[in-house]
Amino acid sequence: MSLIQQHAPQRYRMHDLVRLYAARHAEPIAEAEGLRRLVIFACHTAHTADLLIAPNHTPIELDELVPGCVPANSPTATTPGPASPQNGPI
Repeated sequence: MSLIQQHAPQRYRMHDLVRLYAARHAEPIAEAEGLRRLVIFACHTAHTADLLIAPNHTPIELDELVPGCVPANSPTATTPGPASPQNGPI
């Protein structure tokens, strides 16, 4: 028995027993914090994309990002992403 299952071509997931074990041992606070970081990152990424597509849109206030989790084209990113002016258009 493998702990990794291929459920579709080129798509893999962990075996149900591994997911159950992780769910039983996950701390609710850590899980909630991880989900919050994911949502904040997704909001920043979407907002950055919106401003790249339509620079005339009004910027909105977002929660601070977790250090090290910065969307590639964010104004606070340290490394330019693929659509940055230094690298030219996608």
